[in-house]
Amino acid sequence: MIKHIFNISTNETDYIYNFVQAIKKNQNEKLYIQLLDCNIPNSFYNINDSNNKIYITESHFDGSNDFDITINLTNGNYNIDDLILEIQTKLLSSTLYNLDYILSYDINTFKINISQNIPDRKVKFDFTQDNADYEILGFNEEIYYLVNSLTAPNCLNLQPQRSIFIRSSMVHNSYSKEENIFFNLPLSIGKFYYQMNTYRGEMIEIKQDLLTYIDFQLTDKDKNILDLNNLNWSMNFSIIIEKQPDKNEKLLNKGMEIEALSDNIGVKIGQELSKNIKPLYDILIKNFNKKI
Repeated sequence: MIKHIFNISTNETDYIYNFVQAIKKNQNEKLYIQLLDCNIPNSFYNINDSNNKIYITESHFDGSNDFDITINLTNGNYNIDDLILEIQTKLLSSTLYNLDYILSYDINTFKINISQNIPDRKVKFDFTQDNADYEILGFNEEIYYLVNSLTAPNCLNLQPQRSIFIRSSMVHNSYSKEENIFFNLPLSIGKFYYQMNTYRGEMIEIKQDLLTYIDFQLTDKDKNILDLNNLNWSMNFSIIIEKQPDKNEKLLNKGMEIEALSDNIGVKIGQELSKNIKPLYDILIKNFNKKI
């Protein structure tokens, strides 16, 4: 086994590492990659380019005279009060029917409520479109209608990301449903840096026979590239070349296994025969002695 260790330190989250010298495997070898350690800053926003939009359609109650409006939230890290203020401010500044939107949340259920009091008006909230901000607000990926009051079915979720995924198009991860996942780093609330130090990480197979570079992406669960806002992340990893036994070696090893198994069976048979023959031998000797 041959092991090469490499280091990455960059602020790019869609990154290509170029090897100084190409790494090549022979026909009877396999290539693996293994994570040694990584440090990733908690500097990506809970409102970002992947979830910073709210799509609404304002209309008369019968659906006539409708206006499609896209609300663009400012990217940033929000607590619950700041997020509600941001959404309400943007809704009030964007309404074409002068609707008096009011947003609040229940401190017991932690669910958001949206209301408006203008009669004969209806608002469609479409959370099925790209980059719609539904999970943080406690909605599902569905369409909802607001007449007077609309309460989210789920609790607010200000940290929708549970993991950071380190991905590479060159890995073949048989341990995961998504084979391009190199490592899944669980997140903890309140930490400025997410760290993983392990020398017992899984060895993930690499598909290529020749490596001149390898790509890495830091993503969320939906494969969106994370924005660390220009802070560096780092990672140490190893590339491993492991020789695989050829056919003759496999046959030889199998023959040795069979021989060892046969010897073991022979010993056990001999032991069992000895157990059964000894009592019979003792009886014969005893009778012989009596005749003498």
